[in-house]
Amino acid sequence: MIKQLSKQHKITILCKILKCSTSAYYGWQKGKNRKRELHRRRLTTLVRTTYHGSDRTYGSPRIYKEIKELAVPCSRTHIVKIMQQQQLWAVQKRKFKVTIDSGHDLPVAENILNRDFTADSPNKKWVSDISYIRTKEGWLYLGQL
Repeated sequence: MIKQLSKQHKITILCKILKCSTSAYYGWQKGKNRKRELHRRRLTTLVRTTYHGSDRTYGSPRIYKEIKELAVPCSRTHIVKIMQQQQLWAVQKRKFKVTIDSGHDLPVAENILNRDFTADSPNKKWVSDISYIRTKEGWLYLGQL
């Protein structure tokens, strides 16, 4: 019975079995999907290159802007999807926070080591990297060594 059906009917039946539209089949046959796939691959490469070129700091808005400057057709939502698929996330660098108040009139301990940490015998030179220490009176700042 299948031999008696026209080519168009066979394609329609096969598309129903495969759960795809006939327009998708004909688009694939004409090469439309291949062009789309090539564009997606090129866009993915551009996204990855731009992302790594920014030391992983660029998110989708900046990457979108960079790619648009190259005159490559794309949308920001497409860039977002590619970044999610490739697991590319913008890493934000923390802002520098000043923790030392050097503008005070309090006494400052003398730097007697002068960065010479070698010792002749044990217990001659002690150093620490503690900045604050808790006391009964509250937190005290030790200062830089």
